[in-house]
Amino acid sequence: MAIQVLGVLLLALKLLAMVRAEPWTQAPLLPVLMAASQNIPGEQCRQDYSLFLNQLENFTLWAVEMFDASTKVPEGLLAGNSYHLGHFDQCMGISANLGERYIRGQYCIADIRFQSKEFKLPCSRELQPENSAWQKLQWCGDPSKVRRDTVHWALCVPASCSPEDVHTALSEALADLEPSLGVTFNVTVPPEQCSRHEERIQLGASAVTLVCLAIVISLLFITSTLFDFVCCGGNSEKTEVLPGGEAADCNKCLPVREYFLIFSARRNLPKLITLVPSQPAFDFSHALRFAFMTCIIMGHRLLLYIDQPFLNAEDYEAMFHGMGDMILANGATVVDLYFMLSGLLLGYTLLETFKKDGKVNFLLVILNFIVRIMPVYMLVVWFHTSLLSQLGSGPFWKAAVHKEEQRCIKYWWTNLIFIHNYWDPQNMCLFPSWYLATHFHMFIICLLLTMLLSYRPKLGWIMFGFAVILSVLIPFFNIWWYQLDPIIKPFPDFGPDIRNNKVFRMIYVKTHNRAAPYLVGTITGILLFKSRNSTFRLSKITSYIIFYGAWLVGIFVILSCYVFFIPDRQYNAIESGLYGSLHHISIALVASAIFFSVTFGHMNVYCKICSSPIFVTLSRLSFNAYLLHSTAQLYDQGSLRLPRYLSFYVTTWDVTGDITIAYLLALAMALMVEMPLRHLFKMLIFGRKVKKEES
Repeated sequence: MAIQVLGVLLLALKLLAMVRAEPWTQAPLLPVLMAASQNIPGEQCRQDYSLFLNQLENFTLWAVEMFDASTKVPEGLLAGNSYHLGHFDQCMGISANLGERYIRGQYCIADIRFQSKEFKLPCSRELQPENSAWQKLQWCGDPSKVRRDTVHWALCVPASCSPEDVHTALSEALADLEPSLGVTFNVTVPPEQCSRHEERIQLGASAVTLVCLAIVISLLFITSTLFDFVCCGGNSEKTEVLPGGEAADCNKCLPVREYFLIFSARRNLPKLITLVPSQPAFDFSHALRFAFMTCIIMGHRLLLYIDQPFLNAEDYEAMFHGMGDMILANGATVVDLYFMLSGLLLGYTLLETFKKDGKVNFLLVILNFIVRIMPVYMLVVWFHTSLLSQLGSGPFWKAAVHKEEQRCIKYWWTNLIFIHNYWDPQNMCLFPSWYLATHFHMFIICLLLTMLLSYRPKLGWIMFGFAVILSVLIPFFNIWWYQLDPIIKPFPDFGPDIRNNKVFRMIYVKTHNRAAPYLVGTITGILLFKSRNSTFRLSKITSYIIFYGAWLVGIFVILSCYVFFIPDRQYNAIESGLYGSLHHISIALVASAIFFSVTFGHMNVYCKICSSPIFVTLSRLSFNAYLLHSTAQLYDQGSLRLPRYLSFYVTTWDVTGDITIAYLLALAMALMVEMPLRHLFKMLIFGRKVKKEES
C-alpha cells in the first residue's frame, strides 16, 4: 500500500515534451485534479479553473505556465525533503488579458499531512531496509526527527482563488484518492503561504519619510566629510577641542561648524580605530566581543536553517547526538558572556566616575545609555515596520517578512520602552532585540546597586549578594515548576519561528532568568576598580593555569548539556532546573577568572593582540552588527526559492556573508547616525566647547 501511495505522489510525466493534451490532462496530478473540482466556494475561482483546464488542453502558454509552475512530483520524501516549491517567479509572472477576464497567477504552499489507515508500525530508531517504508514515514513524536508524514506542496492557481478555495479543491482531489490508497489526508492552506502580484503595494507615508530621512542623513554625511577635507584639512591651528577629542579651527569656513562637522567621516572614523589604553581586561575584551558576536550571528543562521527547507534532513538529524555537537547546541551561552562584559564595564566606569566627581548623575547616565543605543535601534525597527516588506518577494516572504512587519507595527512601542521581552514575547518585533530589553533592565538594577555600594558599601555588598542568590533560584524554580528544558534545543520540531518556542518565551528572554551574568560582571568590574593600584601579581605559571583552566571549565560547562540530548533519557525537572540556573552564572564566573588572570597575570601578548586596531574597530561595531544582522537573515529567509543543501561549506559561506554585511552596515550606521548623535548629545549637555577630559 505504501508503494501505491508513493507511486501516486511520485508519478512523473514529461509534460512539455508531449504534443497532445489528452495524456496529461487525464493524469492523476494534483494541479489537474484540483481544477476539476465542482465544489470550490468562490464562483470566480471555479470559472477561472475551468478556463485553465480548457486552455491547458489547447496547450495555451499561460495555462501551461501555471501548470508547469506547480509541483507535480515530490522527491526525497523518505530523506526528509518535505518542501517542494515549484517555480515561484514563473507563477507570479503569469498575466493574461482574455478580454472579458484577466488571469493572474497566485502561488500557494499547501501543507498536506498523510497517514496510512492500515499500517501502524512500532517506532524504532533502527530501521531495516527490508521493513515497510511506512515505518520511516510515520511520525513517532521524536523532536530530533524531521516529519516525513507532511508535504509542503507548491501550487500555482488563479489569483481569484482564496486560500479557502484552494483548500477545498485540494482536499476534494485528495479525498478521491483515499479509498483506493488506504490513506487519510489532512490539508491546510495558511493565508500567509499564498502570494499574489497585486499584494505589492506602493510605499506608505512611513516608508517615504524613512527614505527621505536616509537621503538627508546621507547628504549631511557626504557634505560634512567633503567640507572637513576641503576647508579644514589644511588648517594647522588647533585652538579648540571638539567632542571626541579632535581639534580644529574652521571659524572662517562655517560659523556653526561644531554641529555640521559631527557628521564628518574624517573625524569620526579615527575614533573607531584609536584605542586609549586603560584597564587590561578592557583591552583584552575587544577581540572577545568580536568573537562572541561572530558566534551569535552564526547561531542565528543555524536557527534560520531550521526555519527553512533543506534537502539533507538526515544529516541535520545526525547532529546533536555527540558530545562535540554541544558547542553548537548550547552556543547561546555566548550571550551570557556579553551580559558579563556589559556588567564589567558598568561596575568599573561607575566607580571611576564616582571617584573623580564624588557623585554619579543617575539620570544623565540613563540618558547617555539611551542615546547610545536608541537611534540605530529605532531606525531598524522603523525599517522593519515600513520598508523591508517592499524590497523583495519569495515563497516565504509573507510568512516571514510580512509577519515581522505586522508584529513591529503592532508592538514597536514595547521595544521603545524596553518591555517587549515580557509583553507578548511570542509576537515581539525584531526577536534579537530581547537582549536590549534585558540589558536595559539589568543596567538600571546594577546601576542602582553600584550607587548604593558607593554610598553604603556594607549594605551594597549585602544587596549584591542577595541579588545573585535570587538570580540563581528564580530560573531554577521556573524550570522546575513548568517542567521545561534547561536550554533551547535546536531540533527540527523547533517550528517556523523561535518565538513559538516555550523555553524561549518563558526562560530565555526574561530578565529575571538572565540576571546572574550581568551581576557577576558588575561585581567583577567593582573588584577590578578597587584593586587598580594593587601591586599584587600572579606568577607566570599561575596566571597561565587560571587563564587556560578557566577556558577548559567553560568548555566543560557548555558540553555538559549533552546529558539532555541523550535519546529516550527520562526527564528530570530538578536536574534541568539545576543546569538551567547554574550554567549562566558558571560561564560568568569563568569569564571573571579570565579577566583577573589578564589583569594580574602575564598576558601582555594576548592583550596587545586583542587590542589591535582591527579588533578595536570590530568590537565597537559589534552592537550595531547585532541589531542589523537579523534583517539580512530575515530577507534571506523570505526570498528563498529552493531548499538548501546544508554542509560545512554552505554554512561557512552563509555565515561569512552574514558577518560581512552586518559589519558593513554597522560601520555605515556608526559613522552616519550613532557617533554624530552621541557627539551632539555631549555638545548639548556640556556646551559648545567640550574639554578633552569630558570628551
